[in-house]
Amino acid sequence: MRYLEHKNREILADWLFTSGQFNVFATVTLKQAVCGRDGGLQFNSKERCSGTACLLRDWVSKEVIGQRRYRHGERLEWATFIESGFGDKRFHLHLMINKSDEIPHEEFEQKFRDVCDQSIWVYRQIDIQEIRDIKGNGRRAVAFYSLKEGIDALDLRSSSLRNHQIG
Repeated sequence: MRYLEHKNREILADWLFTSGQFNVFATVTLKQAVCGRDGGLQFNSKERCSGTACLLRDWVSKEVIGQRRYRHGERLEWATFIESGFGDKRFHLHLMINKSDEIPHEEFEQKFRDVCDQSIWVYRQIDIQEIRDIKGNGRRAVAFYSLKEGIDALDLRSSSLRNHQIG
């Protein structure tokens, strides 16, 4: 990785670390293809991954914060990173989520898994951890890890980053 790319990755990881209050890190593995309505295969793509991440963000937000608050535009703070499937590796999402302390982690994890079960693109491999349980610098280490494929891995379409200022 070139120096400038590495530096930009560090800057973005630091920004996510200092401005977000993310306390959950999830890795969601996606299917390589699904059977379409016509019986043919629909192969996964970065655009489909982004769409799946949008649905997961909205469905999990609705489950966790409630229908009423969701209807008024409230969403969980959520940063999506799409890691492409190279070779035999599947597409997967790295998600940094700011879960309210009102909901216990175990309950959040169950709701998250229930929502994932509803998506046709989610594969059975799902890993959910509290960020404070991750060794190292917690949020910064998670942000840096999520950007291992570069800053283009951050999917702004499916991220919900509020109250963040750059600079």
